[in-house]
Amino acid sequence: MNKLVYACLWVLVVAIPLENMVVLEGVGTISRFLGALCLVVGLLALVVERRGRWPGGVFLALCFFALWTMTSFFWTVDLEVSKKAIITTLQLLVFFWLIWEFARDRSRQAGLMHAYVVGACGSSLATVYAYLHGQYEFYERYSTRGFDPNDLGLMLVLALPMAWHLSWDRDNSRWLRWTAWLYLPLGAVAILLTGSRASFLAAMVPVAYILWSSRRLSWGQVLIGTGVIALAVLASLKYVPATSWQRLSTIGMELSRGSVGGRGRIWRDGFQVFLEHPLFGVGAGAFRGGLAARFGYQAAPHNLFLSIMVGLGIVGLGLFLTALYWAIRSLPRMPRSQRHLWIALLVSWFTGVMTLGWEYRKTTWLLLALLAVQGAAALETEIPEPHPALEEK
Repeated sequence: MNKLVYACLWVLVVAIPLENMVVLEGVGTISRFLGALCLVVGLLALVVERRGRWPGGVFLALCFFALWTMTSFFWTVDLEVSKKAIITTLQLLVFFWLIWEFARDRSRQAGLMHAYVVGACGSSLATVYAYLHGQYEFYERYSTRGFDPNDLGLMLVLALPMAWHLSWDRDNSRWLRWTAWLYLPLGAVAILLTGSRASFLAAMVPVAYILWSSRRLSWGQVLIGTGVIALAVLASLKYVPATSWQRLSTIGMELSRGSVGGRGRIWRDGFQVFLEHPLFGVGAGAFRGGLAARFGYQAAPHNLFLSIMVGLGIVGLGLFLTALYWAIRSLPRMPRSQRHLWIALLVSWFTGVMTLGWEYRKTTWLLLALLAVQGAAALETEIPEPHPALEEK
């Protein structure tokens, strides 16, 4: 039964970078259906096995975050939006619990990372297909059907360090390692095709991580890695159109002006709304409604932390940061290669969410859950085992 839950969970994680491509009528995205299936099977497994895992600090902090999110319904400026945010938060909390309960050992944790990479491969292929067939919505920016290019770009960026880490783990199957190798050039091309400037900046972190960790590889591994990186560069030069390169070349100008694609005004106005509702906020997910009530226009927050501040006040932000702190505090106890992987993932995620409101996205909660379970595994291990490929001979 336990294995069945994990299998359902693996498929659910695969669906995260693909979920908007498949929408079931009357249900929603495919991941929502898979999440409900995982919950039913997970509860049955608990009843049959009659055992559960004690919740850690991260899970407890997220429970309080979810409770505060529900409480905000009593003062929200947008009842319908807050209702959706509450339902989404509860679903994400269940998703976190499933990983915490049924991905305890390292092989399953690596398997869920591999599942995410497999899903990212699918989205990357769909993005390349969209480019080859000239399917784009605006500014010749390409993405998987149903995804905003900025959201998709960061999703694909986060799969890069996972793929690199998994490709060198000798405990993984050959199929898993080759999937990881395949994703590196494919994902690099797809990220550039999205034309997302924030994702391009976030991708610099995995690039630095890959180059830095290469110094601990054998000469044979370095040769393979160099070939894959060269393939990624050549494919990017061949298939990424000039319009994408032109958009990315404006990063310096946008940063120097402080406009960041027009987000500067939104951030200033959003912070003003926060100052007027500093403790409780204007309601879960009600950033747009708060702007409309104060300034007469609506806009996405384009920043995870500002979105939480405006929606849930300093209390909500404190609870979310507490969960993040409890997840990060186990990093020093992790094996060196695993610790470096998570540093790369967290810095990439932080860079990306500075321009994206991702507090209610599955990818954010997946990272928190994986970091929590891997941190717990490290704390339970007296002598951490080193990464077999990245440790010095």
